[in-house]
Amino acid sequence: MSHIIYIIKHSLFNRKNIYILILFLVWLYRVDFIPAEVGGVFVAMQIGSILLILFIILLNNPSILNRIYLSYSQPLKGLLVFYFFGLVSISWSIMPFFSGFLAFQNIILIILWFWFLGKFPTFFTLEKAFIISALFIGYIEAIISRILFEHSLYIHFLSPGSISAIILSYSFAEYLRKNCGQYRKKFLIRSFFIALLLLVTSTSSGANISAAFGICIALLLSGQFMWAFFLSLFGIYLFLNQDLMNQLFLTIMPGKNMDMIESATGRSNLWKIQMELAQKRPLLGYGYACIERAASLTGDIKSPDAHNNYIGIYGSLGTVGIVIFFLFHFIPSILYPLKRLKRKGYVGLLSAICCASLNGYTYGFLSGKACAITVVYFQLIVLLYLYSKFDRNG
Repeated sequence: MSHIIYIIKHSLFNRKNIYILILFLVWLYRVDFIPAEVGGVFVAMQIGSILLILFIILLNNPSILNRIYLSYSQPLKGLLVFYFFGLVSISWSIMPFFSGFLAFQNIILIILWFWFLGKFPTFFTLEKAFIISALFIGYIEAIISRILFEHSLYIHFLSPGSISAIILSYSFAEYLRKNCGQYRKKFLIRSFFIALLLLVTSTSSGANISAAFGICIALLLSGQFMWAFFLSLFGIYLFLNQDLMNQLFLTIMPGKNMDMIESATGRSNLWKIQMELAQKRPLLGYGYACIERAASLTGDIKSPDAHNNYIGIYGSLGTVGIVIFFLFHFIPSILYPLKRLKRKGYVGLLSAICCASLNGYTYGFLSGKACAITVVYFQLIVLLYLYSKFDRNG
């Protein structure tokens, strides 16, 4: 309880923190619930809120950019390099301001979470701040989506499901660690079931599959090879028996239909169009976050999201962009925690990053417009560095 009070105190009992929280919630509401086509005051709401967040942070922490640069965390610095390349893409983008702002916005979000999570002096308060803030974002989105869109327990909304899959993977992996204390075990198992409720009621097939993948990674890393083998075998069996898998999804996900499942909710058509367009500009692409806009301009399909991180990055930033992403960020993000598995938090982070990476095959939360999933993923990458400041023992 003392850790929870500490987190609330350092999150809310400060005028600056309250301002940033309000601005962040305004930004989150705009990007996840108000279509960009509405324009006008709502676009100004997004731009103004994110720039004010940066202004308040820099006003009180002018050296934060230097601290990030000196973090010696390749996954974190690599992610910044990737988005700086996205910022440079304004020189060839089909929508220069759009590309520049979205890339700059992600840089600000990384700074925000580096600032917020860096405030906690112990591993336990930091871990709780991460889990509580992520679940808070997930449940806020789940509640708002049910108020605005559909008054039902079950609703298909991607962000809450994906966030819950990440937290579920992290909590389960850390719970399995041999030296996890009883107090921490209780917190992690509670977090697991709170996330599970959010996952089940969000009805996202991509999030469910990603959660299963994250759990499988956790089992492997914890030495539970038999359970990991049976879970993998079950997944392969479902994959080879598509009719059974589709019926299972229909059973556990109200609101879906067979056409939506078999076509990945229409994403397969979008991916095909995007790949055809990407091959016309293979080196540098159409500019950060612009492959989906290029697809929309053809008149064949309308989508505000590429629905695939990797196709989205390739189409928007070309071969150069996808190489930068994998070489400077993705591969280091896997290797960094692999080298630190004996330390608290890193088994959970690796499982959560694997979960999020697989989820990136169905939602382009890193390749285009930022959303709640983007925010929680940035938390994971920031934690790769911040956890390294604590002890090296289990």
